[in-house]
Amino acid sequence: MQSIGQILKKNRTSRKLEISDVSKELKISEEILMNLENDFIPSNIDIVFLIGHLRSYCNFLNIEKNQIVNQFKDIYLTDEIKNIEIKRPL
Repeated sequence: MQSIGQILKKNRTSRKLEISDVSKELKISEEILMNLENDFIPSNIDIVFLIGHLRSYCNFLNIEKNQIVNQFKDIYLTDEIKNIEIKRPL
């Protein structure tokens, strides 16, 4: 089974996109995108913030965001907060 980062990177590279171009388009720092692609989650980052960026990145790459986000939650969130629905701002 591929990791989240492997899925993201494979989809980006198959479209011949540079991480810098994705960063500019999404207005997400290259560091955050690289961390997601390398399955590195810094301990000092707000997980809700990161999930929002993950959703945006999945939308940009046109891949199934719900499956990726749920996989991310299963790996990185505790059971108490795993089922919290994070709503998109209006």
